[in-house]
Amino acid sequence: MNRAGIIRAARFLVFNGVGTVVDIALVTVLSRGFDVPPLLAIFCGWTSNMITGLLMNRYLVFADGQSRFYTATWRYIMLVTFNLGVGVFGVAALVSVGWPYVPTRLLSSTLLVVINYFVARSWVFAVRSTSGTALADEVHVIAAQHATRLYPSDAAGPD
Repeated sequence: MNRAGIIRAARFLVFNGVGTVVDIALVTVLSRGFDVPPLLAIFCGWTSNMITGLLMNRYLVFADGQSRFYTATWRYIMLVTFNLGVGVFGVAALVSVGWPYVPTRLLSSTLLVVINYFVARSWVFAVRSTSGTALADEVHVIAAQHATRLYPSDAAGPD
């Protein structure tokens, strides 16, 4: 991973950490301060984490991406759907059988951060064409670049 990739990954970790802190704080305030039922409090905390995650990732982590906001948003919603199963239902199930909320949330968040980074980098915020022609052109360019690296003398053309 190059320097830019390391910086991007570090930003991703920091901003997802901020989202987790917001999540935990909201769940704690709702459940302890307002007697909100645990499932509803967890859902509210998780939702706040997902919204702040979209905005921080779009504008602070993957700001150099060229995907349109609409495209990134619907892709992010698909990723969030996956996160819903783990981040709400999985955590709620473990909490309901006696696991402490904060360590359970931190464990699920850690797993999701790793998965989400690679999915966000390669799909959510990356430019992807649905056109078969565009995909074929992209594959052709990559193959040509690879061939040039493998056989530099052939790049100059015939003798």
